[in-house]
Amino acid sequence: MSILKAGRGQCDHIAIVFSDVAKAMGLKSRKVVGFVLDTENGIDSEVHKVRPTFSNRHVWMEVEVPGYGWVELEANF
Repeated sequence: MSILKAGRGQCDHIAIVFSDVAKAMGLKSRKVVGFVLDTENGIDSEVHKVRPTFSNRHVWMEVEVPGYGWVELEANF
């Protein structure tokens, strides 16, 4: 099922849609892959470790703003 039809998706899916929208607007964008290394309460003793399942993997985007450079954007909200 399409992410647009479903109205939801994982961070990878949202990044693809964001990239297509940015391209249609004439903006350069790039995907960034990293890991979320904190928790909501900040108490987890495993906080600064990559989990064996990679369940803390995350994707966000950067857009090139002319005259300014690359700006990080979080499309997942």
